[in-house]
Amino acid sequence: MNQKTLSILNRGLPWVVGGTAAMVVAVGALMTFMPIATANAEKVSFTIDGTDYYIDIAAEDVALTAASDPAGKFTSVSTDVVVHTNSGTGYQLYLGMDNNNENGNRLYNTEDSTVFVAPHTATTGHPALNTWGFSMDNTDYQPVPLAGQETRIKTSAAQAFPSDGAGDSTTVYYGLNVDTSLPNGTYEGTVVYTAVADASTTPYIRINNLTTNDQYASVAGGDKLEAVTSLFTTMEDLGDVSMTIGGTPCANVTTSTSGGAVVVTCNSTPNKTGVHGNQNLVVNIPKFNKTYTTSVNMATIWDITNMQDMTATVCKNTATPATSATSYQSSFSTATNVVPQKQLKDVRDNKQYYIKKLADGNCWMDQNLDLDLGTPNVTANTPNTTFKLTSETSDINYNDYKHSVAAADNEWTPPYNTQLDTGTSWAQNGSDGAKSFTFNDNGTIDVKTGGTDGRYWNGASSYATTGDARNHFGNYYNWPAATAGTGTDSTATDGTNVGDSICPKGWQLPQNSGTKSFNNLIRTVYGISATNTDASVIAEPLHFSRSGHYHWYGGTLNNQGTHGYFWSATAKSDTNAYNLYFYSSGLDPQGNFSKGNGFTVRCVAR
Repeated sequence: MNQKTLSILNRGLPWVVGGTAAMVVAVGALMTFMPIATANAEKVSFTIDGTDYYIDIAAEDVALTAASDPAGKFTSVSTDVVVHTNSGTGYQLYLGMDNNNENGNRLYNTEDSTVFVAPHTATTGHPALNTWGFSMDNTDYQPVPLAGQETRIKTSAAQAFPSDGAGDSTTVYYGLNVDTSLPNGTYEGTVVYTAVADASTTPYIRINNLTTNDQYASVAGGDKLEAVTSLFTTMEDLGDVSMTIGGTPCANVTTSTSGGAVVVTCNSTPNKTGVHGNQNLVVNIPKFNKTYTTSVNMATIWDITNMQDMTATVCKNTATPATSATSYQSSFSTATNVVPQKQLKDVRDNKQYYIKKLADGNCWMDQNLDLDLGTPNVTANTPNTTFKLTSETSDINYNDYKHSVAAADNEWTPPYNTQLDTGTSWAQNGSDGAKSFTFNDNGTIDVKTGGTDGRYWNGASSYATTGDARNHFGNYYNWPAATAGTGTDSTATDGTNVGDSICPKGWQLPQNSGTKSFNNLIRTVYGISATNTDASVIAEPLHFSRSGHYHWYGGTLNNQGTHGYFWSATAKSDTNAYNLYFYSSGLDPQGNFSKGNGFTVRCVAR
């Protein structure tokens, strides 16, 4: 007796499912049928964009008994592969062996692995002597390809095949031609049916990952970018898959599946220096005749409109100026002799702020924060329940310290708001809560002889209500307020950086040390030494303001026009926190003062 067995296996994986089907071939004078296990099928389902999809595939068991002949004898058998799916885009059906070994499409004798039935090498006619193959019409046969070289045997129309219907059936023939030189026995090989379907009638890509964890790709290249397609299969070898960004190929592309969906990964995005804005991202999978197109934003500060649009990549993609650059640019350029600058809106109150990129590689606010923590003219020491900051628009999603009155980690309601005319004292260390000082906007408050409303300093020797908007004093905040309630007297360890702030989302308070610190910016990068006056920090391009402060004791504005005080995110002790401090005869980017003082705030992009 000579038998040959062919099995079509059920992988039980999303979009690659099947039933067992076996072909048994008996060769010789004694012809015997060997039964094979009953066929089975498995239904798989998934959800994408709120829609539930499913697919199942099953193949019948088959058996073939063939008597050999000295001159050779052709024998064939058929099996029906049935697919149910509600994809609505139809599907593609593939056939291939279960391995990619060089001789993986032979049928081997189970008793003697040196004996085999070779694959038919042609693509027409019946199999040659002592070879086997498959056919879609029982006339023209071809070899079953190795894994990774699967043959598409069916492309269905764009329609659904519900599970409560007959399904879509495809007939596949297996045939062989044997003579008496082939030893009797059982010959086996494994074939896998693979179904491939698209969940979207309009193929699309979702950008799932960038190494910077934001929506922008770096123009300098090197980001890891995962494009999750609407194509579903678990076929391991997808062939020559390519990705281009703005017409430039990604040199290192890999593929995988996530829940059955094909994920195409560019492991290092190409260098697109000089390019910004939306660029076409195209994924091409020739094996499935599929092309997917979307866009990826290679953004700079000129491509964003809101403070909350700032990301690390947006800042990185913008040219870093030389330390000698003092003039500003307001349009895209790769020049380093000018300082990139743009005015952005804070969506929390629609106020506008100039921002810039400096030689330390960071993007900084070019004027003081003017966020009113509450409604105008609220009574001093009265909890404010009408205004709160949330992680959607504010820098309060990094809270590592739970010393606040926050109702949740992702929101904060300022407890107090102090107006100029309240005359309220604040505790020296801020222990009685977060407080801020807000100017009235009616222009009638006299803060200093010869002054008007104190909201601008013109850089010379008097107050002004008009002029460069970057000279705006903004508001004054004690340290608990500047840190959105996370910095209090109990945040006492020297060098502790609190996680949250009242900066817009995407921005933070500078730290006392490190690459996002006043000290690194002023001392290390711009080389302004401790013996300097403040002339260099109020001049371009740093442009800090002598906005003074609101003194914790007595509730008075002090040193407007002569001194500058800017909070950092770093505690010094239970009573003090670090800050930038300067005046005409001194400069200290690592000063420390009482947490209860009302200082100004300049934010740096995260």
